[in-house]
Amino acid sequence: MTTIRTSVLDQTGDGYVRLILPSGSPKPEAGGPDYSYQQVLGTGELGESGIMAELVCRKRPLVLGTLERHLATPEILVALDGDVIVCAAAPLVDPARCQPADIRAYMLRQGQALWMDKGTWHWLPFPTQTAQVSLLLIFREGTGDRDIEFRELAQPIGIEAGPEAAG
Repeated sequence: MTTIRTSVLDQTGDGYVRLILPSGSPKPEAGGPDYSYQQVLGTGELGESGIMAELVCRKRPLVLGTLERHLATPEILVALDGDVIVCAAAPLVDPARCQPADIRAYMLRQGQALWMDKGTWHWLPFPTQTAQVSLLLIFREGTGDRDIEFRELAQPIGIEAGPEAAG
């Protein structure tokens, strides 16, 4: 089995995935001694009728065999109580023919939020240190019922957790 290695994600992302929390803004839009405010998503980025859900992912072997995507909505994941690895591939990638180089494995730290563009292939996050991690999931209402496509990879791909996975 071939493997892919995790990498650190930043606000610039790679065209279909980007870090949205923390914002990385050196100067908030508003604030004072008691608070600061920084808008992280623009008008219409999420789409109408967005929902927020809790997603609990349990520790399992670091092997990717399936990808999913949503064509009508972007997706946001926020790691609430632990670190996870999130695998993603560009919307134009065909999972049945993709190579390990087509898939990125991102380290999403507790407290960070990840944005995935519409159509981005991804899978359930992999907890790195604990038996399970709770994530906040935000996307368009009805996505799980009406806007989800699953595809199997031609061959499973292993994920090599780099030194950043240790903390």
